[in-house]
Amino acid sequence: MFYESAIEYVITILITSMEIGLMVFFWYKAMGLKKHFKPVHLVLVSFLYGLIFGILFILQERAPWRAPLTLLISVFIAFIFFDKSIAEKLLNTVIGLIVLTFCGNLVQVIPSVFSTIPSLFDTLTGLILFYLIALPLESVLYLTILHIIKKGRLYLPPKYWIAAIISFSLISACYIMLLIFDVVPETKQQAVLFTAALLGLLLLWFVLYFAFYFVCCYYTKLNEMNLIAMQNEMLEKYVLQKQESDRMIRLLSHDLKHNLLQLKALAGENGDVDMITEYEDMMAMHSMLNVGNDIANAVINEKRRYALCNHIDFQVAGGFSGGLTITRIDFCSLLGNLLDNALEAAEQVEDRSLRKVSLKIGRKDHQLLLFLENDYAVEPELNSGAFISRKKNRGLHGIGTLSVNNIVEKYDGVIENTFHDHIFKSSLMLRCYE
Repeated sequence: MFYESAIEYVITILITSMEIGLMVFFWYKAMGLKKHFKPVHLVLVSFLYGLIFGILFILQERAPWRAPLTLLISVFIAFIFFDKSIAEKLLNTVIGLIVLTFCGNLVQVIPSVFSTIPSLFDTLTGLILFYLIALPLESVLYLTILHIIKKGRLYLPPKYWIAAIISFSLISACYIMLLIFDVVPETKQQAVLFTAALLGLLLLWFVLYFAFYFVCCYYTKLNEMNLIAMQNEMLEKYVLQKQESDRMIRLLSHDLKHNLLQLKALAGENGDVDMITEYEDMMAMHSMLNVGNDIANAVINEKRRYALCNHIDFQVAGGFSGGLTITRIDFCSLLGNLLDNALEAAEQVEDRSLRKVSLKIGRKDHQLLLFLENDYAVEPELNSGAFISRKKNRGLHGIGTLSVNNIVEKYDGVIENTFHDHIFKSSLMLRCYE
């Protein structure tokens, strides 16, 4: 061992702290912090953990309990700071430690492959070289695993997603077990073959995963686009039927009002107007809203009727002005999906007095402004910033949210979603006025 000065100790601890920092950052991106913790807390804990790990690294054989203690500290940090299920915490902890051990031990084989490279533990330069190779390798593996956890989970079928995680773990675990049982290459030729085989397996795993991911991603998005097109086509047909139906209802309502005036006058002569007044109030409650656009009227009035049937307080303010450039299909899909999501969330609230949905419509120059607010009982679930459906068949659900995002992007718009204290707010701005 070369540890002969305080400077060498400090450099070793600092570099190992960086290595631990990479692993803790991986956990942070994979699991997220609990609400009452802040990133600065994690930075401090990561530094202390790195300090302990560096000291244990220096002790080496003098600390046979180094591996159990590292595992114990890792599990402790994962369970205290991060916000996932127990199974996910254990999985990500094990993956982080596997990458850390795997890269460190793999790089140690390199000196036996290249005779010009000194043993990585013989000199300070050798140790620095060790980490210059190990840290980038760890970073690539952590980023790939994060991609599998975040993006791969969205597009890969569950069994293939699990297979991607398990296959990497098996490659790493087999190599670590070989080291534990001292099955290491004895000659340069064996070292070359051993290292080449290991790196080849890693490269093969890497290529197969991303190739399969891009294929699944392509077909998933193609399927989503087909579903959106079918949904929009059905929605447009329905809205056209609703427009005609609403037009007939308005004509009948107009005629009925005149008839009610005559009935009320006759009832007044007999001193019995209570029944007529009650009927007028009921008609007023079920009267149709007019927001200045026939398509919007059809969609909003249909959703309003659904809200009344399910005891949801449905409020609409503002209206649309002339000069809208958004297509009929996109307009139907945008309003329909936004209101469907809001009503579905509000309907789950047990207390009927708290079931509320509010839509505000405005305009700023060429921009259409929509502000939607609703109560919710179940807090939305996020994955990589995207909302995840909690329904059993997720493949067929969540299409509405995807359709809204596509329409917002199509019209150079922005959408902002926030939720706090059982109130969900959506703010949209689209460039769709002349």
